[in-house]
Amino acid sequence: MRPLALLSVIAAGALVSLAAVPAQASSQGTASHASAQAADRAAAVAAFDGCPSTYLCFWVNASRGGAEGEVAGSNPDWADFAQSQCKSGTWNDCASSLVNNGTSGLGALEYENTNYKVSDGGDPLCMYDGEYIANLANGYYYWTDGTSMNDSISSNNWGGADCGGG
Repeated sequence: MRPLALLSVIAAGALVSLAAVPAQASSQGTASHASAQAADRAAAVAAFDGCPSTYLCFWVNASRGGAEGEVAGSNPDWADFAQSQCKSGTWNDCASSLVNNGTSGLGALEYENTNYKVSDGGDPLCMYDGEYIANLANGYYYWTDGTSMNDSISSNNWGGADCGGG
């Protein structure tokens, strides 16, 4: 059984994760809604191709475009990882789409700054195991200081209580 896909959005200043309900489990909704859910599930499954189990994977461009980066474990500074397709020559402030292919149930936390910090003491981006974000620039993903999360991730770790996991 495949885990449910999750969508994280900023609503009223708080990070909220919404589970996508499988079309076969719902007796309500239109055919177009069911088609959209099927497309989302297909995109999430495709996103895992090439992303090793237990890794957080990310791409230079939206929808898994451009170079792919992969990290396991916690990483306090993405500038440690070289990537020629990024403006800085490293993964620091370069990710536009993400997949958490983790298996721990803790979730992956991504941070705006190095050493697991977010400006203004805000919250990190929380991605549950199995979550795919196709485009950080789509208007839903902002840090608490109002900055877009697109091309602005600098560190990651695994969440525990901060991500509602465990």
